[in-house]
Amino acid sequence: MRTSATSAHSKILILDFGSQYTQVIARRIRELQVYSEIVRFDTPAAEIAKLKPKGLILSGGPASVYDKDAPHLDPEIFSLDIPVLGICYGLMLMAHHLGGQVVFTGRREYGAGTLHIANGSQLLDGLGPQIDVWNSHGDEVTALPKGFRAAGRTESSNFAAVEDPQRKLYGLQFHPEVAHTPRGKEILQNFVYHICHCTMDWTMGSFIEEACARIREQVGEAGRRSKSRARFERRGRFVRYRGTPAPGDRGSAYLHFREQWFAALPRGRNRATGFRRKFPCASEIRGCE
Repeated sequence: MRTSATSAHSKILILDFGSQYTQVIARRIRELQVYSEIVRFDTPAAEIAKLKPKGLILSGGPASVYDKDAPHLDPEIFSLDIPVLGICYGLMLMAHHLGGQVVFTGRREYGAGTLHIANGSQLLDGLGPQIDVWNSHGDEVTALPKGFRAAGRTESSNFAAVEDPQRKLYGLQFHPEVAHTPRGKEILQNFVYHICHCTMDWTMGSFIEEACARIREQVGEAGRRSKSRARFERRGRFVRYRGTPAPGDRGSAYLHFREQWFAALPRGRNRATGFRRKFPCASEIRGCE
């Protein structure tokens, strides 16, 4: 697993369980000026701890927790004392691994719904008594793990939003990241700012600047000199044979130029096209005409 080079920033890690919305989650977090990074669903808890994220988001996914090849996480993640938000399949995994009860309903709920908010959840703070949400799931939580409480319900589920504030574990049966949940951005803001205590210290512009600085540091002054020298030598080979040949000697001048041109190229197949390189034709070399 690669480690992030932006450790100086507040960071949210997103464990990807195959959701079509995983990239959308990452984008929504970055729109809040907080760095987000997508990692594999089976990343060990020890590696996650080394990355020092401010919070974790478990993405949705098309599987049921009871599928034979269903993706599962390292349960030790819930003991890292890092806030965790499970979205859809992420909620099902959280309930399944922490002692709750999850059932496969045999049908998928897909479409709009209304979330009725209760119990003053910090995750849903400031949203009022109800909001429109977007559902897309097949499993359903029917019993909560110890320490959890319901924070919101829909017409089809009494546990559409759940939480364990003491362990900073939160779950949503719906998708806050999509446009069909109009106030989903506020839910993510509550999680990122008020629960994870992230600061707004990342932008795409700062990312580009830092990436360039890291490249300069890795390549070093010697690498820059080598690159400049190689570029100068390639140009020198071209200019050296570009002069007008002596009268009556155009053919030999062209052949000589062609030989030097080919010698200056890397051998083998063209990496971009896969075809073998060929000599330039005479019409392509104006200096030999």
